[in-house]
Amino acid sequence: MQKYPGGPKRDDLLEFLAMQTEPLAQEVANEEEARKLAAARKKPVLLWRASSPGEAVPRVAREWLRQVKLARLSADRESLALVWPSASIEYEGKISEEEVGLWLAEQLVKSEPAPASQTSPVLTAVGSNFRQVVFDPLDRNQHVILEVYAPWCGHCKQLAPVYEAFAARMGEEGRNLVVAKLNGEANGIPYGGFEYSGFPTIFYLGPGSEKVSKVQERTLEGLVSFADRMGVARAGEAKAKASQEELLSRFRSEEVPVSSSGPILTVVLKNFLSVVFHDTKSCLLMLYAKGCPHCQRMMPEFEALAREVAPEIFLARMDGEANELPVQGFQVKGFPTLFFVEAGSKEPSATEIGDTAVRKIRALLESPGLLRGRPEL
Repeated sequence: MQKYPGGPKRDDLLEFLAMQTEPLAQEVANEEEARKLAAARKKPVLLWRASSPGEAVPRVAREWLRQVKLARLSADRESLALVWPSASIEYEGKISEEEVGLWLAEQLVKSEPAPASQTSPVLTAVGSNFRQVVFDPLDRNQHVILEVYAPWCGHCKQLAPVYEAFAARMGEEGRNLVVAKLNGEANGIPYGGFEYSGFPTIFYLGPGSEKVSKVQERTLEGLVSFADRMGVARAGEAKAKASQEELLSRFRSEEVPVSSSGPILTVVLKNFLSVVFHDTKSCLLMLYAKGCPHCQRMMPEFEALAREVAPEIFLARMDGEANELPVQGFQVKGFPTLFFVEAGSKEPSATEIGDTAVRKIRALLESPGLLRGRPEL
């Protein structure tokens, strides 16, 4: 028995009862009959060729009863559908419940007209072009950041120039990143994972994956730092970096964290190259082990140093047991070990191990030039 999901109004109940008592699919013989059916039901018609295999299409139609009417074309009239001049949109994909359901969701989603051209550094996504703007770049090894906004939202208006500047900077640096926006009031999103309860909401997707994560950063430097942590490569670096990352992918690594709380970044092998080897900022990296008492005693001192030197220097930590580190110059003989990597360098200029490591690195950072004009520590 189907449970009534509608509202308290009489018309809602009558509509529900009508859907339960009428046949799931009606047979049509031509375009005129299909159009009459659509007009009578005041909803689109999903035309199903009678010879289509399996029960996938009827099952999808049951799920979408309130939005679409299923019609079955008479088997002896199937060839007529090929000459219907306005026969809408034809599905040519795999006949499965998941694939047909997703295609139907894309056709029915609320959408503004898709822009004829995209000239702004921030691409415009709408319901109907969402797949092309957001998902297709992932197959081209690009990252995607999407802002969902509302035109009336004050926070969105404040974010707009920052978001534009971020997109422009990513473009100038030739980053393999698509920056997009979607009006959440005028457009729906026909895919799971993009749930939001307020504006603005920013989502991130990485190449080769459809996992959706939320981005908390709302400043230019915060967004740039997020892109760095996610491994968004610059022009000329992408190919070489892809080769290095392919090599590193053979070694053990935790998953890349989407956000890092506090002044210290969390590094794993998968984002090691992007965070530690930075063109404009030096990095102090701690290799630790979760059960190491020396590491636990050092962590408050390391966090205090992070607050003192930010944002000129990245301070990061990496679980040396959960992540292998087959990178030249980063030999670990015990925990904790600190590596200091100067901006633009690919090897550490200083390595310290043990309880006194932070104090020794602190003395190094007091050297002229490392903190670019900050008062002495």
